[in-house]
Amino acid sequence: MNENYTNSPLSDDDGEKASFVELVTTFVKEHRIAVFIVAFLLVAAVILTVQGLNKTDYEMYLMYCGPAYAASSAIYGNIVESAANACRDGDYAPEVAFSTIVYVSDELADYYIKEGIEYNGAYNAEALQNFDYALAAGEYCILLLDRSLYDDTKHLNVFVPLADLDIDTEYAYDEYALELSKLPLGDKKGFDSLPEDTVLVLRKKSFIQSLFANKKQINERYEAQVDFFIALTK
Repeated sequence: MNENYTNSPLSDDDGEKASFVELVTTFVKEHRIAVFIVAFLLVAAVILTVQGLNKTDYEMYLMYCGPAYAASSAIYGNIVESAANACRDGDYAPEVAFSTIVYVSDELADYYIKEGIEYNGAYNAEALQNFDYALAAGEYCILLLDRSLYDDTKHLNVFVPLADLDIDTEYAYDEYALELSKLPLGDKKGFDSLPEDTVLVLRKKSFIQSLFANKKQINERYEAQVDFFIALTK
């Protein structure tokens, strides 16, 4: 590599810059979450402050990330209602905050391109970035994920093992995820409109939130998410 730069019309400074870019690119690819965490430390304070100024009465924080347009009126409202009913205790049912991110896997993107189906690569990259933000600093802990996205993410050690929750693994995809289509929840309105390969997982508590918010409140809210997650699996 050095020999190529020696014979190149580029100056030494240009060669150093090119090498630095390569190093940074490689580092980002190999340390995806670590890089985003550094960025989150800069923006999380602003995000969490805004969230604090716009307080709601939401109790359950549920997110879907996958190819289905779950924000459509035919899916969104039904998922919110079905999730609340699944966690109902007598007259009490939690207020559900449901967030959606449309993300297309590489395999599905290749199919879209081959079949001439509209696909925006830049939008998809932004969707993946938003998902990484949610993993590192968001309030959403109960996640419905495209299986390929889950497979690409589980090595980051951000999901709670099912064994730690004493959940029956009859419907398990692996040690962290449950197959939505096999759960009773998968037959409920809204949830039955999601792709069959969708998995249900519980994200670990975000330590970044604890840096900028009331730690006791964060802990209590997270424990509530654990209880709701368990209720959704029954």
